[in-house]
Amino acid sequence: MAKMDHYEEQENATKIHTPESMGTGDVLTPFPNTTSTGYDSATTVPILSLFDNSVLGRREKESQIITSKSKSNGEKSTKQCGPPTKVERIRDVLIELLPSQEATNKLCSFSDCWLLMHSLSQHSPQIMLKPTGFNPNHSFNIPSIGKESPATIAQTLLYVAVCLQQVPHGYDASQLGFTTSVQARTDKIISTVSGLVTSDDELVACVQGLECLMLQGLFHMNAGNLRRSWLTFRRGMNIGQLMGLHRREELGSTPLPPGGNHLWRSLMQADRYLSLLLGMPAGAGDSIILPHETFSNPNIDHDLLFIRKITNLAGGIIERNQSEHIHAFASTQELDEKLENIGREMPSSWWEIPDRIEIISENRHSAAKFDRIMSQIYYFQLQSFLHLPFMVRADTERRYEYSKFACMKSSREGICRYLTIRRSGAASFCCRVVDFGAFTACVTLLLSILETPPVGGDTIAVQDQKRSDRELVETVLDVMSECASEEDVMAIQSVEVIKTLLSSTSTSGNLRLTIPYFGTISIARTPKSSTPATNITQSTPSINTDQSSSNTSPALMNMTPRDNSQAQNEFVNSLNCPWAAQPIVSFKSSQFPALEPEQQFEDWSGLQADNTMFFDSLLNTDLEANWYL
Repeated sequence: MAKMDHYEEQENATKIHTPESMGTGDVLTPFPNTTSTGYDSATTVPILSLFDNSVLGRREKESQIITSKSKSNGEKSTKQCGPPTKVERIRDVLIELLPSQEATNKLCSFSDCWLLMHSLSQHSPQIMLKPTGFNPNHSFNIPSIGKESPATIAQTLLYVAVCLQQVPHGYDASQLGFTTSVQARTDKIISTVSGLVTSDDELVACVQGLECLMLQGLFHMNAGNLRRSWLTFRRGMNIGQLMGLHRREELGSTPLPPGGNHLWRSLMQADRYLSLLLGMPAGAGDSIILPHETFSNPNIDHDLLFIRKITNLAGGIIERNQSEHIHAFASTQELDEKLENIGREMPSSWWEIPDRIEIISENRHSAAKFDRIMSQIYYFQLQSFLHLPFMVRADTERRYEYSKFACMKSSREGICRYLTIRRSGAASFCCRVVDFGAFTACVTLLLSILETPPVGGDTIAVQDQKRSDRELVETVLDVMSECASEEDVMAIQSVEVIKTLLSSTSTSGNLRLTIPYFGTISIARTPKSSTPATNITQSTPSINTDQSSSNTSPALMNMTPRDNSQAQNEFVNSLNCPWAAQPIVSFKSSQFPALEPEQQFEDWSGLQADNTMFFDSLLNTDLEANWYL
């Protein structure tokens, strides 16, 4: 019987519950004109303001609003003798998935979970237990959570799922009281919450519901499912806008719910970061920064202001990537100046890199260090994303040399901070985006090492810098090799690619590599030759993009190669120099099939084949749609 129970739980791990599957046709009361946060759309919709004046009014009775809010949040007002409502049935299903208090305390004690728990204790104190002598770590108050609304219970379950991502590989799930594997339990939590709560507009139209979408997007981001994460964050932003969270409380007549500002900023930052990776437009306008919010104001949180400002600047990079190429470099120079100015606003002590973060100490100071390091990584990644499209043209046009310098510098800085995190004992710390950022920086440095300097350019200083960059990449390789597990497909692919590129720095010939999130990249290195450039150009390959499929994405369709004769003439004119032995990189993108229902929660720890649009977005911003080195 125990084996049968075990088999049935494994079979049901990925079963997706829906509101319809919970029973017959009772539904929640629709929202009134005022949302669950009290945000009044008449403050921003001009036509509705005609009916809010001294003559005409459209306000509902306070009792109606309170009743509607209670129903929409899933709160029970009175006991009924009839069958349980849909909300009560959803609550019962969710409560069954809650772990015991003992298991929760043990889960929250893992060294790679405490940073997350520390952050959550500041953001959601109502569902947290404070550290005590019996349990020195923050944990969830499971008995009281079971009495809350479905959105709050789902919020807790998603916290548990994100924590389960951080447990060491091969951990014995029976120590947490699970009869299945950690992955099966996690998949069941995600599928149930997604089917019952985050897919229900009424249940998520509150701060707790938006928090569920935020955590679900974070889960997919950590797992490496970037497109699914982007869709989740974008849905959260759309609902948040309808709730009025995008408006500054100081500029409106209606107060925002507690935590609404912080939640909106988190959604906005995640959306813009993933939009940069995937080549998508931003989901909302820039955050409003008031005149008194400056770095010289001692009453302002400088770390928070820094993040808000660079998140706004990320929107400028996205806008440049989405616009025509003709003005792209001018926009890049303007954005670079703004980014540099933001960086100079922070004191030099803020930019110091600690040797390691004492995560075992589990104190507020260590958490602040971790948050600061993550902010710095975000800054240097933006700097790299800003200049990458022009870095590869630095050897043909001198005006792009600064872009190459900026890419190299930001890559080195980002790697140093990545190593700080990994050296802090966070071996099982699960965040594919952080690993991917370090991998991207390594590839950027290696492509520079692969270059053959022009005549007279191979100075001692250049050789020393390349040697230093190679040692830095080798250090990242060692760290990634330690952290990689058999289930971590991205880490395995990253290690293989870095090893291949490192071995190719002293050899010639063609390379064809499968790079996480990039697709397939080919590097052709031609030997030095005295052949005139015009003859070599005839065999120069262009970007290889497979557009034979009828469902080619718009990003790929924009990369149609131009007329060969025109491209060759412009290439020869722009070079006008001996460029033999320069490696040539071409990219063949994969097509992106639609997400199948059975693939939604399958192999969350592995790399999904549909997350390869990052390289497309970089190619689209190149002035000539070429990727030559």
